[in-house]
Amino acid sequence: MRPRKVAPDVTVTDRRTEPQDAMLAGDLEKAQKLIDARLQRGVLDHVSGGVKFKDPSLVGRWWNQAINTQQIYQARQKGWLPATPGMIADLELLGVYTVNDAGHIVRGERGLEHLMFMSQENANRIAQAKTAENARRLGGKAAKDDVATTVGLEHGDQAGEFVDRHVTGEIDDHVERFEAQ
Repeated sequence: MRPRKVAPDVTVTDRRTEPQDAMLAGDLEKAQKLIDARLQRGVLDHVSGGVKFKDPSLVGRWWNQAINTQQIYQARQKGWLPATPGMIADLELLGVYTVNDAGHIVRGERGLEHLMFMSQENANRIAQAKTAENARRLGGKAAKDDVATTVGLEHGDQAGEFVDRHVTGEIDDHVERFEAQ
């Protein structure tokens, strides 16, 4: 029979906290700078996780091929282009990344997340077009018709007719304008 192992008797007499406190203070200072920069850009600015291009007219976004194997192809068809390290103002802000054989920035265990970019002008144009299309689809009778049609397809004609006859109300999407003082 083997003898039982006994943990050694350890007594802590003093703990030094200065290095941890200094590290914490440095982290807090860095975090405060990041928060101030975020608030200056606007709190709803999360487009690409802090990617900053040398050319300020560009905007970036990560596309994840692991979610959909066609996502990178689809992104290219939508006007997004692959980013390269030479385009990035501060590579440290990307976190952990690699460069694939084609010279494009990727991340993730298997390099399936691709950093892609387009001009801010085009991104704004696309956003405006999406907003207009959403307003068109949601406005007035169109939304009710879409709901009734979908219900009819999913649950049968009788259910669709019921929604069409008995669901009332309209969706009003408008922008309230006011003068700042």
